[in-house]
Amino acid sequence: MKFAIKYFYMLLFLSILTNYPLSAQNGQPFREDITITLPKSVKVTEKPTTYIDVIAELNKLPAYEVWNWAARENVLLEGAKKLSSAMEIIALQRETINPTVKNQIILNGIHTPKNFAEVQLLVDAATNSSVKDKVISENIDICSNWAEYSRLSELASNPSIKNEVITKGILKTDSLGKAIFLAERSSSADAEGKALLEKCTPFAKTPFDYQILARNAIDPYKSKILLKALGIFNSFEDLYDLGSLSGSPNVKNAFAEKLLALGTAKSDMDKILPFANNSNLLNNIQQLKDQLPDNPPAYRDCAQLMNEIKTKWGVNIHDNLTQQDRWTYQQLQWIDGVFQTLPKEFIKQTSELIPVSGGNPFVFGSTIQASQLNKKNGQWVNAPPIVRMHEMGERFEIADGGGFKGTLVHEMAHAVTFQNPSLLYAWENQFWPGGKNVFDPATAQNIYNGSLKSPSVSDYGNTEPKEDFAESARLFWQDPVKMKKEFPDRYQFMKDKVFKMEFLG
Repeated sequence: MKFAIKYFYMLLFLSILTNYPLSAQNGQPFREDITITLPKSVKVTEKPTTYIDVIAELNKLPAYEVWNWAARENVLLEGAKKLSSAMEIIALQRETINPTVKNQIILNGIHTPKNFAEVQLLVDAATNSSVKDKVISENIDICSNWAEYSRLSELASNPSIKNEVITKGILKTDSLGKAIFLAERSSSADAEGKALLEKCTPFAKTPFDYQILARNAIDPYKSKILLKALGIFNSFEDLYDLGSLSGSPNVKNAFAEKLLALGTAKSDMDKILPFANNSNLLNNIQQLKDQLPDNPPAYRDCAQLMNEIKTKWGVNIHDNLTQQDRWTYQQLQWIDGVFQTLPKEFIKQTSELIPVSGGNPFVFGSTIQASQLNKKNGQWVNAPPIVRMHEMGERFEIADGGGFKGTLVHEMAHAVTFQNPSLLYAWENQFWPGGKNVFDPATAQNIYNGSLKSPSVSDYGNTEPKEDFAESARLFWQDPVKMKKEFPDRYQFMKDKVFKMEFLG
């Protein structure tokens, strides 16, 4: 008999647990579509302002009477409206197991976030995508930087809300690269193109900036970006590069007409001909071609300046005729100017200097060292390093102002370590201690696995020792005052072991 009574009470207790929570009207388990209403006989007497106040109000209600579950949840919902902390909203959620009530508590506490982290806290706690989107929509302006807007856009499900987050994030950026990064997260290719055209073009300052925008956009946005650039720039080479990106016959014709007025040689007209899509334009190009010299004056001047650089500095500088890549006169002037400031021992480590086009548009330069056969002893040895300047280098500024000249010094610093590997070993021992080169099958390259002792002069320099060395050489040459102040140990190494001089003063 005693066992039967105990068994009865145990079953009663389990039934209470399994029916929690129950609706106040009919004793059925809560469903997602049920709206919670407070029974007339229960009244919330005070206005809680903290989580503790809400719990105190909750504890005034008897715990096990069936109708009290709705009353208790109503206390939670009303309390959420009056709280001022997102953390307290999350804590309040834990007082119920009903998913509908949990989501409604978040909506009632949608006003509480004070920073992006708290917005993300509420979004992560919500189990319904529309609730998540509502939290995001109400708190878009709380983000303080582009990275937070980027993260917030990834949390949004609704395309219009996602695009709104991205648009506001672009307005908070300070560079074209960040603006494009955000635009790429748009809900569709069409939305991305619209963002690139309407929100990102104000950041574009150079022809290369417009190239990057056009490469990322689809038509009609690509065509509009290119036509906008056509009205701004007047360099034949720049406009030719931009026009080459278009697949629209009308846009190509527009570029051909302007290029026709800028061309100065037969070779220029040959470049324009594929752009033209009507007979009148084709005839005009052909007629002008017959009247022009084979090469523009700038190329004739370039040949003379290249010979002067070879004679003065001993570097074999030449055009890359295999790919029809040529130095511009401006680039050659920059190279000569940089060489005038560098120690001769630093310059002589670079044997060859050539221009390269195509490939990754964000790669500004590269340094290679092949093997060659020593005819005297039949042994294979390392050939002198070749520095390659990518054509985009002159039209794109690295974040800290590197540009063409800084990239040149960076790449020449790689040539220095190719010719003097002991310098890189000393650098690794001082700034990347305890590491070694390990073959990485994923990239088929040797990766240095040492830990960085102190931060490099740039994010790129933080990636591996050789880039740290090259970036430090660039900054030592480009901004010695900043380097000596902020990176004194790296400055001293460059001064004593690499350049063996100072650029200060």
